[in-house]
Amino acid sequence: MAGDAGCWPSSIQYPSSGTLDVSRYVIFARYRAFGKSTVPATPRTLDALEQTIAERAAKPSEKSYTTQLLAGGVETIGDKIVEEAAEVIDAAREPGEAGREHLVREAGDLVYHLLVMLRLRGCSLADVEGELARRFGVSGLEEKASRE
Repeated sequence: MAGDAGCWPSSIQYPSSGTLDVSRYVIFARYRAFGKSTVPATPRTLDALEQTIAERAAKPSEKSYTTQLLAGGVETIGDKIVEEAAEVIDAAREPGEAGREHLVREAGDLVYHLLVMLRLRGCSLADVEGELARRFGVSGLEEKASRE
């Protein structure tokens, strides 16, 4: 595991009972930033971010970037999503480890802004997961054709 900088989990911790309660499992993923391993991520990282965004929406603060985005509405958040998507593409074109790390940072920004937009429109990460689950096992070409 030393030096493991991959995006995929390096181990999965199962309970001693041999059964896996998916609401409580822990995946340890190793990340590298600035040459050092950072804290492990859990499957609930996006859930925690979504909850933080919900809290900012419920209790707006002038000091909160999330509050400012929500106040700006679809246009403001949409502009940020377009900007961040372009930055993801630019970062993906950068070579080497520095490019990979830049891509991960920009992807994080894009996901954050998407979650803010979902919150604004009354949607949740669970809604998106449900849509992806609906499509699972269906050819992407078939799924796209079904929407036309």
